[in-house]
Amino acid sequence: MRFRILEALVVADSAAGVARRLGVARQNVNYHLHELEREGLVQLVEERKNRNCVERIVKATDRSYLVGTAAFAALAPQTSESAADRFSPAFLVAASAQTITDVVEFQSRQDVSERSLPTFTIDTKVKLSDAADFSAFFSELAEALSNVLTKHRDANTPEAQTFRLVVGAHPSTDKK
Repeated sequence: MRFRILEALVVADSAAGVARRLGVARQNVNYHLHELEREGLVQLVEERKNRNCVERIVKATDRSYLVGTAAFAALAPQTSESAADRFSPAFLVAASAQTITDVVEFQSRQDVSERSLPTFTIDTKVKLSDAADFSAFFSELAEALSNVLTKHRDANTPEAQTFRLVVGAHPSTDKK
């Protein structure tokens, strides 16, 4: 509901106006508007006298918002080592959120004079015919990664930097 209200408030309006456009009760919109205003996502533009009431006209403070990755922490299963977790959409979302958190935090601490943040990304698509294909592909991928990780895992020198590796897959919305 709050996302819908924020979308509606790209143009300044009152709780009654937003409620009419969204087809919901004004009291419901008014409750959410107060919460959004308290969080700084909505700001007062003006107050108008309307009959015996003062109508508050508000507007969203921005055109878009980034949801903090901490909001996704509760989605993560409690044990990351469980085989069942590997196939959980919630675990994929939580791992992705943690990656964003880590990279943003590292960038904010990094001195401008330092070299760029060492990262690596592969973004590709694979077409799998059925559940057996899915299982075979990801079993082979897991085995190959395990071999590479075993080979490169033991870097006990003081200057060795630890990297976090996340591999995830989900159905593509692109039909190509």
